[in-house]
Amino acid sequence: MCGPNWDLQSNDFFTYHSIESSMTTTLPDNKNLWPETRLILARWFYVPLGFFLLLIGRRDAFFVGDSLLLGVVFVVMLLGNIFLFWYIRQVVTHVTFPAKRTFFNAGQTGLDLVFFFFVMFYSGGVGGIGHALFFIPILASTLIFTLRGTMMVAVFSSVFVLLAASLEGGLAKLTASASWSAVDASELLVQFGKWGTISALYLLAGFFGGFISQSIKRRDLLLLGEIAKGQEQVKRLQKLTDEFDKSAKLLVRRDIELVSANEKLTQLDRMKSEIISVVAHQLRTPLSAIKWTLKMLLDEDTGKLTKGQQGLLAKGFESNERMVVLINDMLAVDYLESGKLKYNFIPVQFESLVQEMVSNLLPIATHKKIRVEFTPPKELLPKVKIDPDKMRDVFQNLIDNAIKYTKEGGLVTANVAMEAEGLHFWIKDNGIGIPEDAKGKIFSRFFRAKNAISTETDGSGLGLFIAQSVVKRHGGKVWFESVLNEGTTFHVLLPLTP
Repeated sequence: MCGPNWDLQSNDFFTYHSIESSMTTTLPDNKNLWPETRLILARWFYVPLGFFLLLIGRRDAFFVGDSLLLGVVFVVMLLGNIFLFWYIRQVVTHVTFPAKRTFFNAGQTGLDLVFFFFVMFYSGGVGGIGHALFFIPILASTLIFTLRGTMMVAVFSSVFVLLAASLEGGLAKLTASASWSAVDASELLVQFGKWGTISALYLLAGFFGGFISQSIKRRDLLLLGEIAKGQEQVKRLQKLTDEFDKSAKLLVRRDIELVSANEKLTQLDRMKSEIISVVAHQLRTPLSAIKWTLKMLLDEDTGKLTKGQQGLLAKGFESNERMVVLINDMLAVDYLESGKLKYNFIPVQFESLVQEMVSNLLPIATHKKIRVEFTPPKELLPKVKIDPDKMRDVFQNLIDNAIKYTKEGGLVTANVAMEAEGLHFWIKDNGIGIPEDAKGKIFSRFFRAKNAISTETDGSGLGLFIAQSVVKRHGGKVWFESVLNEGTTFHVLLPLTP
């Protein structure tokens, strides 16, 4: 909810940006509380008052048949007010009225202005006290209009007074005789002087009345909003209290159950870790034996092989390698989650470690006809305390992924630099990229994007999860930037001291 804002750039002092829409459409359910209804009821009092003032202060009229005219005006006002009362009671609904409210209020305000013009003109003119009645619609407009609407009512009141001043000052005589000699210039000036003073009072009353009314409306809306929020909070608190009472009755019994369930979960988690560890170790031993057996056969240590036999053995060897990698990843995840993984932080020349991993993976890139570039910094970087073995796994995973998901003839670049927050390593490729719907899950366990699966069917989906866990354990952070079908850049930032 905003406060008043005088738009000085538009040079319009009365351009008022506020909660105007809320003020003109927020209505109580009870029609008796509507400002329009109150104004209609008040009209039963001030219309007879104005007519009575007209009778006791009546002067010689300029027009023939003025008595009949005044009677007609009085009757029209009464009938009009009866119609307005009937309309707002029988026809108007809370839902439809806001859309018609401006026209309705403009109509009844215009009716008042015309009536007060006749009262003022026939009860002493500008020099009498009839012009004071125009303060009634001006002040009433503060209840049904915004500041701008109130100012417009003040301006129209001033126009009616100007009309009366013109008629009293001799313009009627000029119209009748078509000669300026019939016009009393001094009288005309006196009437216009009175009009100027009265108009200034109207404008001041309209401005201050509208501004104060607008402020009160804004304050009321703020208070209503706060009350509504308070009531909503009371309801929520009551609901929470009821729920708390219900929950409190179950706490004692649930506490025992939760303790027992927690012990069972802890035991199951320990058993799971033990099973994974035992199974993985048990599998790794025969898989290693199979690996070396297949290696000996492929190297033809046991005799010559046909091309068909070599192909079958090569496929078996690759499948065996994938199983070994998967088991190692599962063991690493288990160690990470159980806290069994031990870290040995020692000072390491960071760029040398990156160079080592790039060199180790270069044959794979050469086989895929992918160019890998790494230019060490011209000056040695400060040594950073890390666990070199764990960080090798991180670099191997990131560089291997960059090579794996880059098409033949692509480029992979590795970089390292010293920044204010620590050592920054990043690996960039121009490969398949990461889809938007997969970016939020890329570091999740066992997750692989669809385009990654279609490009490289093998993979556990554990590499990035392990890499992120290791980097966090070093007190650093890992993130990425990627555009689908254009490439991906993974960043690793490590502090100088973990």
